[in-house]
Amino acid sequence: MKMNTIIMAVIFVALFITAWYFKGLGAAGEGIKQGGLMLKKTGLLLLIALGVAGLIQVLVPKELISQYMGAASGYKGILVAWLIGGIIPGAPYVILPLGASLLSRGAGIAPTTTMVLSASLIGATRIPYEIAFIGWKFTIVRILGGMLLPPLAGFIVLMVNRVLKLYPF
Repeated sequence: MKMNTIIMAVIFVALFITAWYFKGLGAAGEGIKQGGLMLKKTGLLLLIALGVAGLIQVLVPKELISQYMGAASGYKGILVAWLIGGIIPGAPYVILPLGASLLSRGAGIAPTTTMVLSASLIGATRIPYEIAFIGWKFTIVRILGGMLLPPLAGFIVLMVNRVLKLYPF
């Protein structure tokens, strides 16, 4: 069992016991039910996202990922990841499996961080909705303000990883 699974299981058990103790067994059961409803609502998208991540591992050569987003790609990898993250559609349960897939196929920690943040902060596919609901002025300011953060974070992660040496560089 991976450490992430163990940590989430411990958090789950602690929250379940806390809900049961303070709110009763019915509330703890309701929490489980709400989680099930979320899975029902997002399960298909999650399954598709995991499928995309798996297919990328099969279809995209490891050398290509290493060349453009690998640990040795440096600033070029951060810029490529910035662009990819900005245009790729999807919520965290789409972007995170994709990031995990790229990381396992040779992408560096800095480009992967940049891609995940870029997808969150730029999100080109949600621009039409944002303009419709909030307005074009807000959208322009948000995009211009948020555009610089992903590559900046990528550069910071690159430097932090050079000190901590947790990922290859």
